[in-house]
Amino acid sequence: MASAAKGSDQLGELDQVTRAAIGPRRVGGIYRSGYRDCQYRVEEVLTGEAAWAVIPFSDFALVEVDLTGPRAGRSRVHCTAWDSRRDEIVEMPEHHRR
Repeated sequence: MASAAKGSDQLGELDQVTRAAIGPRRVGGIYRSGYRDCQYRVEEVLTGEAAWAVIPFSDFALVEVDLTGPRAGRSRVHCTAWDSRRDEIVEMPEHHRR
């Protein structure tokens, strides 16, 4: 029974498809969406039952805040898979930079 994934240890317990969809995104990191052309900060990574509670068809959900773009400041929950061809890491969280 998985819930909010705070560290990479919990993400390691997920199946390969879900880990690939989450990609390098971690709580506190800032990323650029190539699809939406905006930057966002990940607030939570939800998995298992916690994800199903907000997106019933997905094994993961990201809670994020838009930092740039037309709706800067807006909080969103989504399950958009990471696409290394268009998405970018802007800044990894401090605990992942060591």
